[in-house]
Amino acid sequence: MTTLGDAASAEPADELPRWERAGTLFRAWRDGEARAMDDLVRLMSPTLWHIVRAYGLDAALAEDVVQTTWLTLVRRHESIADARAVSGWLTTTARREAWRVGRAQRRADVTETEDLEPKLPTQESAETSATRLDGAHRLWDAVGQLTERCQRLCG
Repeated sequence: MTTLGDAASAEPADELPRWERAGTLFRAWRDGEARAMDDLVRLMSPTLWHIVRAYGLDAALAEDVVQTTWLTLVRRHESIADARAVSGWLTTTARREAWRVGRAQRRADVTETEDLEPKLPTQESAETSATRLDGAHRLWDAVGQLTERCQRLCG
């Protein structure tokens, strides 16, 4: 099993680029070293969190997106041919999921009445129109029952 502390590494682990450290940890995890995934999560989660929050998601949704990103990695890890690509794979997956969740959230946002009222149609409702027309019809029916002399006074 390969870990970051192996003597085979030419540079100390902390001096390696993040993508390279992530690749080494991912390879070790795929080779059966369970603790390597914990280290990979510790290494990459701050970056994923930063990416996801940049999409304007609140803390709870951002946490869900980061968790979904990690679950997707576990489910689809075999699709990553080169372990060094895991860092890019994680960031791309996080971006796509954040975009999807953000789009769904914007669709579901409640619109305040004050914001909505100016956009509502200005026509009277069907109920108001029916009531008004019914009242006018009753009025003219009543006028029609008056004598001709009274009708001329009303007109």
